[in-house]
Amino acid sequence: MFNPFDFDKIAKDFKKASDILDGEQLKTEIFNAFLQGFQGKEMPEVPRGKDLYYNLSLCFNDAMLGSKQEIRIRRLEVTTNGELNTVTRVLKFTIPKGQGHESTLKLKEQGDASKHGGKPGDLFIVLVIPEDDKDRKYNELNNDIFTNIKVASDNFNHLSSMRLCLIIKSSL
Repeated sequence: MFNPFDFDKIAKDFKKASDILDGEQLKTEIFNAFLQGFQGKEMPEVPRGKDLYYNLSLCFNDAMLGSKQEIRIRRLEVTTNGELNTVTRVLKFTIPKGQGHESTLKLKEQGDASKHGGKPGDLFIVLVIPEDDKDRKYNELNNDIFTNIKVASDNFNHLSSMRLCLIIKSSL
């Protein structure tokens, strides 16, 4: 196999080739020989940074209808002198429509940096909808939302409050 750093062999091969080949053929042979020195030698895969997980508490409406969110996250980043340092970053992203409790979003390469120069890990955001919002039902097929809402009323002296079943029809 051709060793690109064996200069004696390169000089001998060049002399032999120049005696046999014309200028264009010689350039092609040198180029191909140089490339062959790197073929078959795979670079070792550099490990990625660690994936991070973040639980985001979100109301039902923001999960179902989509919303813009902003979080603060602590992660490892590479400093200018190549060391890893923990920093706090503010990340902005959009929750797509139709998400539910424990839906997971992936923010590519927003996790910890790699210690050895590889790509950063990913950030997985797990959506958490509070208990009182979980009793709502969402019909994905028709984009209908069924929910119970507690409504206070001054019009009914004998009732301090009443429950109203609200069906929201949507053309999403």
